[in-house]
Amino acid sequence: MRKKLFGLFLILVFLLSGCSGIIDSLQQEISNARRPDAPLAELPYIDENIETSFEPQVLDFYYQQLQEPEEQKIYRAYLQFLIDADKESVYLKGTYTREQVSAAMYALQYDYPQFLTRGWRYQCTYYSTASGKVIGIELAPGEEDYDYSSAREQLYQELSEILFLAQEYSDPWERQLFLYDLLIDRVTYDRNTSAELLQEGSPGQQLSHTAYGALATGKAVCDGYTYAFQLLCSYAGIPATTVIGTAQVENTAADNGQENHAWNLVRIGNEYYYCDPTWDDTGDQYLDSDGTFITAPQSTEGLRQILPTVTHQYFNLSYTTIAQNHQFSTYFAYPERTGTPQDYYSRKGLVPASRGELERLISAACQNLSQGDVGIEFRFGYSVPDPAQEVFDRMRLIGIHSTAVVSSPQAEDLGCLVFVYR
Repeated sequence: MRKKLFGLFLILVFLLSGCSGIIDSLQQEISNARRPDAPLAELPYIDENIETSFEPQVLDFYYQQLQEPEEQKIYRAYLQFLIDADKESVYLKGTYTREQVSAAMYALQYDYPQFLTRGWRYQCTYYSTASGKVIGIELAPGEEDYDYSSAREQLYQELSEILFLAQEYSDPWERQLFLYDLLIDRVTYDRNTSAELLQEGSPGQQLSHTAYGALATGKAVCDGYTYAFQLLCSYAGIPATTVIGTAQVENTAADNGQENHAWNLVRIGNEYYYCDPTWDDTGDQYLDSDGTFITAPQSTEGLRQILPTVTHQYFNLSYTTIAQNHQFSTYFAYPERTGTPQDYYSRKGLVPASRGELERLISAACQNLSQGDVGIEFRFGYSVPDPAQEVFDRMRLIGIHSTAVVSSPQAEDLGCLVFVYR
């Protein structure tokens, strides 16, 4: 369950004046003086198109990490351009480099994913004098065959409807959990878009990398999941952003078992935690009659779906825990401090501290086994050399003789998943 993260594609058009010397240079300077400089957006920007009864908590996380004033100006100018949506381009006076434009646009698409910037191309036109002095840049969306404005309107509607449902949860932690479960339950990981750079892909493929893909079409790859969760949390009063990096994956052709990946950062009080909704989605995993795992089969006939389909191994983990198999991008600074445990198992009392407690947990979960397969998740609260054998031994002692599949933690302090056949 991974995707390839792509850098922003910029079309750079250098418009240099001719070779007629000082006259052309003066004409360029006069023209530049007459063109109005772009207005800059106030931060943080609260999108009024997203209806919510909560007080939005929008993090300008990547803006705060822009190092140069020129990058910050480009970011705020283009954000205002997106907000206004009534012009074809935006003009900024001054001297800017290609790297500054790229950094600003990169930060903007992660801070404000509702504008669907993942699916856009950008044109950046540089204006300069005959001597080569840059006097301004003009930014505009690249040509597209797809109407992203209609997709954005549908995204706003989806976000607003979900946030209305979240009103039931007054406790922020329970609200966050509700949004997490709902998102994962309604999205299918779209593997067909994760392998190649989609320079000429269809709009449907590009939208799998957006919150729209996750919430409106029900198909997304990892950044689609994280953008959607970021927006839902932010407008439910829970500060959040998308984290970029790589992840340790078994059985992959990627170098050193690493694949590009995205997950989320959330702030609870003054502390920070990490979530990975993509990795907690097991909805496309099945077992065949031999007990072999099958992922995203073309047909599910004769297969058993792994339960639970939504898990919580990666819900509100500390930096230290998630960093065991998630490598954070070194281009940005991500907070490492963590306070009181806010993970699913700690809050729900699913951390058995002894074999007796584990037996009681399994027994309670399997009370309705006669009515169908059962999925159990918990985290060991005591040292266990072999998690699978420990589960099988406890099941046998309490008289449960059904076939079971145990998914052991991939790293320390992660949950253990148990699937019990009826």
